[in-house]
Amino acid sequence: MADQRSLVTVVGARKRVDVALPATTPVGEYAGRLADLCGQDGHDVFPPAWSLTPAGGAPLALEDSLVDAGVADGAVLYLIDVAGDPGGEPAIEDIEELVADQTESYRAAEPPRGLIVIALSLAWLAATGYVLLRAHGGLTAAIAMTLAALVLLGTSWGLQQRRSAVPPGLCLAMSMASAACMAAAGGLLFAELSAGLWWVGVIAGANLGMVMALATTPELILFAVELQLLVAGLLIPLFLPLRVTAAEAAAAVVVAAVALLGGSKWIAASITAWASRPPKSSAPMAQAVTGLLVRARRVLTFVIAGPVLALTVAQPVLALSGNWWAIVLAAVSGTALLVRTRQAGFRGETIAFGVSGLAGVFAAIGAVAHRFGGTGATAVTLVLCGFVVLAIGVLISLVQLPITESTTDVSLAGAAAAGRRSVAEVVGMLCNLAVAPLAMGVYGVYGELAAIGAGIIH
Repeated sequence: MADQRSLVTVVGARKRVDVALPATTPVGEYAGRLADLCGQDGHDVFPPAWSLTPAGGAPLALEDSLVDAGVADGAVLYLIDVAGDPGGEPAIEDIEELVADQTESYRAAEPPRGLIVIALSLAWLAATGYVLLRAHGGLTAAIAMTLAALVLLGTSWGLQQRRSAVPPGLCLAMSMASAACMAAAGGLLFAELSAGLWWVGVIAGANLGMVMALATTPELILFAVELQLLVAGLLIPLFLPLRVTAAEAAAAVVVAAVALLGGSKWIAASITAWASRPPKSSAPMAQAVTGLLVRARRVLTFVIAGPVLALTVAQPVLALSGNWWAIVLAAVSGTALLVRTRQAGFRGETIAFGVSGLAGVFAAIGAVAHRFGGTGATAVTLVLCGFVVLAIGVLISLVQLPITESTTDVSLAGAAAAGRRSVAEVVGMLCNLAVAPLAMGVYGVYGELAAIGAGIIH
């Protein structure tokens, strides 16, 4: 779902339309307009009461929304006149039995306790690695974390081979936790060589752990994560010789993260297409395309997770450095992320881009306000900006998307058909183009050029 809309296909007697419907609005509020779009005919005596129904399922209640009915993106729904075909006699149920049945269904949907314990153990091991790394645990701690990573990899591989009741997602989490343990082990080992090289060991250990995880659990998501870790590894030759400051390192991270986000959809689609098998000749094309879309969406979540997390950490570092180039870079990168929320195809993307973008803008505004007005001005400015964001959210919530002919053709990314670029797209493009020049300012390139020019003149 994108921006609280569901992308579905509605089939009528004469036409079918691909449309973005309000996910939380009752079906009865817009089913009549859908019937008009599809050219439906009503009864001569009684006025029609249009609703939607999945293939072979019961009609949706007019007061229920698509979210209440559990309708997912890509579903095919059929128009039905519930006034002409009410679907049977009303059923009268006992309230106590209804509550008991509903409670039992909730209990059945809860994860087993064993899986919860496994998830907590993974969090325990990850926290242990962080604590040992902060406490400079030494060689013994590095060996312990390496053994923990190997045990996790072996357990994940064994559970997959036995096809146990443990869900594949938890096995994937074990593999990623093993990479986190290897990252901690690498940081501890490099800290023994030099206290300032612990971060190099973390990156190297994470890459090694992810390669080991890929060898035992060849999953698309692990490959997507390793691709981002590889980019982090490529930054090491830049940081070590230059002996960069925290702000300079953060500027390089912002440039790399923005570049990854720019190609995130292409990367996710390429990984999915490369790892997918061609569909069988007897399989319907719609089923194959839907499967590819589901896998690409899952991979895209992890492709954008790394850059978004890096930006969320790097932007406050830039804003707190006191360098004007760094402050502007934090504001521009945060604005670019906020613009991306309008182009996001799914709600998860919107939340990730929104949180990271607000972190950058928040840090930049706070730094500027503190520079000119001190703590009091910072507090007032941040509170006022918070109310501005609240007002924008309220306005967006109050605006309902009308169902018209122009909104019936929706692409897989959740955006309308290509046309003129909006103002937001132009602003986002300019912000992305400005990231690299601003990062050069953080590194002092323009100051050096000005000094060289002044030397030539004099």
